[in-house]
Amino acid sequence: KEKINMCGFLTYFGDSLEDKQIFNLEKGIKLLNHRGPDNQKKEILFDKKCFLAHTRLNIQDNDIKSNQPFFSSNARYILLFNGEIYNHRKLRESHLSNFNFKTKSDTETLIELWNMYGEESINLLEGMFAFIILDLISYDFFCVRDRFGIKPLYYMKIGKNIILSSEIKPIITAADLKININEKILNDFLSNGLIEHTSETFFKNIVKVSPGSFLKGNIFNENLIKKKWFDLKEVYENKYSFFKPLSFEKKIELLNNCLKEVLEESLISDF
Repeated sequence: KEKINMCGFLTYFGDSLEDKQIFNLEKGIKLLNHRGPDNQKKEILFDKKCFLAHTRLNIQDNDIKSNQPFFSSNARYILLFNGEIYNHRKLRESHLSNFNFKTKSDTETLIELWNMYGEESINLLEGMFAFIILDLISYDFFCVRDRFGIKPLYYMKIGKNIILSSEIKPIITAADLKININEKILNDFLSNGLIEHTSETFFKNIVKVSPGSFLKGNIFNENLIKKKWFDLKEVYENKYSFFKPLSFEKKIELLNNCLKEVLEESLISDF
């Protein structure tokens, strides 16, 4: 499993799908099997206006109850999640102590946090993640990427329809597109070695959700809201300004303690 990436998903929101479009989406999710060899599952909802598919690599929990798409306990939300929430056990104790969990997975922790706190729950998360949550009552969907963009999240808008995925190839397959190279981005890369300076990709009309950002939309509305939920400079100035006047030795001590804590949290799946 060392060479296998962590999970993958492919999602569609928009007009009711025709059989050929569902076939193309199913072809697309098969292109993510290398990311999630342990389980593949899909849900088609709201008169074929939503297609949600996931390929799972078991990390923190081998229980089949943790397979995705994953529904919240009150059946209001459905989740597709790629990544790992390092502090999910702490979050269960601090924010969900009265909840009766059915699994040991960070997937269930994530969706129940959202169930309780909505968008504000993003700021509680420590880890690497990309996830999509659909509200089955309001029909709103949220597409979230971690602070530094460790986990990938791509999308393509086609009219009022949108396709999202952990990789670009499934989007091209699902949309049944000919490959169109984004010459500007290709030139940026060949001339200056630039690749992460923009949300655009090497393929026209396929873009990335920026690190520390999320998209919000509604399956019955083509408007798409893009919002930055994390800014490193802003966090440093607001939370770590005390760091500047400290002595060099004190800074080293604090940095060592911080690194130790982060490493311990990131090893959660090894125990």
